[in-house]
Amino acid sequence: GMQSTLRRVHSLGGVYWNGYAPNTYSQGTRFGGLIGSYNNGAYHSIIDSYSQAEVIGGEQIGGFIGYMQTGNVSNCYSSGLVESHQNEHVGGFLGEYYTGWLQQCYWDTESSGISEPYKAEGVKGLPTSELQKPETFKNWNFSSRWELKNASRYPTFKEHTISSEPEPTALSQLQGSGSEADPYKIYSIADLKSINLALDKHFRLMDDLDLSASE
Repeated sequence: GMQSTLRRVHSLGGVYWNGYAPNTYSQGTRFGGLIGSYNNGAYHSIIDSYSQAEVIGGEQIGGFIGYMQTGNVSNCYSSGLVESHQNEHVGGFLGEYYTGWLQQCYWDTESSGISEPYKAEGVKGLPTSELQKPETFKNWNFSSRWELKNASRYPTFKEHTISSEPEPTALSQLQGSGSEADPYKIYSIADLKSINLALDKHFRLMDDLDLSASE
């Protein structure tokens, strides 16, 4: 099958849904700081990425991923506030988890407001002070990918700038229609940035993306 990798991606903003509609699956569900719904992804990976975004919604709400069915996630963390109006399938890192592989992933139990342990192996909640120590992130690449500038910050990417990043691809130029059955297809960094133009639509990563080339 097709394989792809999303590497060195981060989110700093917020994902919000302020309405309340019980028993309505299509509204306020599958919200994540970086990924809303991560499925059909046995051959897809998310590596060396993070979210500091606030996530507020209904159900299947997570600081990093809202809903995970399959896939591979490693060396990632989230630190944003996580709130659910419905208190259904909510987690500091993952909202709802069926299966998949996680390695050395973390969330901040203080800033997220969620301290309960999660059932998935490979993801762990820690207090803020622990997530600001390089020794916490064993086997993370701090020689060329990550850095901790001082003791009051979380890990960030080395030499990260956004000045050279391309403008987002217009939705009309993307393949697909944005529906769950026919998601917009992401082939480039410009395509990836178009997610911010339509947070209520569906997207699918089609190829490897390494943002280190634009930093």
